[in-house]
Amino acid sequence: MVYALVILSCLGSDCRRDVVADGFGMMGCLQQSQSIAAQWQAYYPDRKIKQIRCVDIKRLPFELGRDMA
Repeated sequence: MVYALVILSCLGSDCRRDVVADGFGMMGCLQQSQSIAAQWQAYYPDRKIKQIRCVDIKRLPFELGRDMA
C-alpha cells in the first residue's frame, strides 16, 4: 500500500489538513514523518501542528473531508 503524510494544523480557530508528502510505504512514512513535519513547521511557523498521520492513499478523500472536531 501507498501512504501519505497528513498534518492537521491550526491558526487560532482555523484548522486545516494538508497532505505534505506521499508515495511512502508505511515504514517510510513513519520513519520520515518527524523530519518532514519539522520542515513544514519551519515553512509555516505561525501554524500549530495538532496531529501528524500516515494515511493510506485510498482513504485520503475521507481524511481530508473529516470534521475537525
